[in-house]
Amino acid sequence: MRKIISYKEVTLQDFQAVFMAELGFSNRAIESETGLSQSQISYRTQMAGVQRRHYRDGLSKVAKHILSSRNDIVSPDVQVKMGVKYAKKRVQKLAAKKA
Repeated sequence: MRKIISYKEVTLQDFQAVFMAELGFSNRAIESETGLSQSQISYRTQMAGVQRRHYRDGLSKVAKHILSSRNDIVSPDVQVKMGVKYAKKRVQKLAAKKA
């Protein structure tokens, strides 16, 4: 049976560990920032229900917010132009190597 943790028992380190995990940081990065051990970090993220793969897959609220912010900075038409420009340069480089 799981022990229910009251908010009085939650420390700043706990919040930092969970938040950094939501941002996709590794346990090593969280450990260096918070001073918590690997197992303490794993326990806290498990109790909070955080799964880093949701961030990496773009399924978490944080990931969705970051992706929507990125789209506001660079409009879709600019993204397409940048992609086309990169593709043209890549084709030119490959053609130069073959010649």
